[in-house]
Amino acid sequence: MLDVKSCRVASSDSEHFLVRRRYRCKIAYSKYEPNRTTRRLHVAALREASMVRRFQQQQVEEEFGKLETERVTEEKSHIEEDWKKIKQDIMGAAEQTIGYQPKPDRRVCFDDECLKALEEKNAAYKKWIDRQARAKRREFERLGKIAHKICKHR
Repeated sequence: MLDVKSCRVASSDSEHFLVRRRYRCKIAYSKYEPNRTTRRLHVAALREASMVRRFQQQQVEEEFGKLETERVTEEKSHIEEDWKKIKQDIMGAAEQTIGYQPKPDRRVCFDDECLKALEEKNAAYKKWIDRQARAKRREFERLGKIAHKICKHR
């Protein structure tokens, strides 16, 4: 809000005042698209020496060799184009050699015991909402803590 003023009106029939205001509106900018998943390279695979050698020798050196032969044949060379080509080659080699990280399985922790604890907690919540008493609220909170412990440590 930049400025707020109340104005008297000409009519005396009402006790209301007109309120004027000036404001500056900022629109939130979201740099992330919804439902966009980022695929990450499986960098942990490079801890193995054999995988590192395979990545270096088979993939990257072949691609850089191609780049050098292309560079000799061309008369003009642009740094930005060369960098884009190098980046594409390295990313392509990494994609072929080490691949992407597998998605973690997050459903493992939810089993029958967790489901039972959550159902008990929800039933206690409904009882507390029907008639708000301190004892019912304490029971709901106690069951909520138990359900949290059961589902968290799996």
